[in-house]
Amino acid sequence: MGLEEIEGSVGKEIRASLGRGIFVKAKLLSEDLIVDVGSKNLVKKSILETKKIIKDQTEKLHEVKKELEERIEEINNSLTEVINEVQGEN
Repeated sequence: MGLEEIEGSVGKEIRASLGRGIFVKAKLLSEDLIVDVGSKNLVKKSILETKKIIKDQTEKLHEVKKELEERIEEINNSLTEVINEVQGEN
């Protein structure tokens, strides 16, 4: 949503983050964004291109989350089997 607020706002004053909880007033000179595309490589991107990058990253995170949940379920099942075996021996 923050990216949508930038559209059409060239020349307006914004608050730019300098770090966690630190902001400075700045004037928006362009809608072009500088995006870290990995390994500290910074590339100029449009708002639309940046939204696509964010969407792709979000989809990848959801995939990783699903894989982790499946792996946790497998580990949980294995632990349950081990517990049942140990209890059966006693």
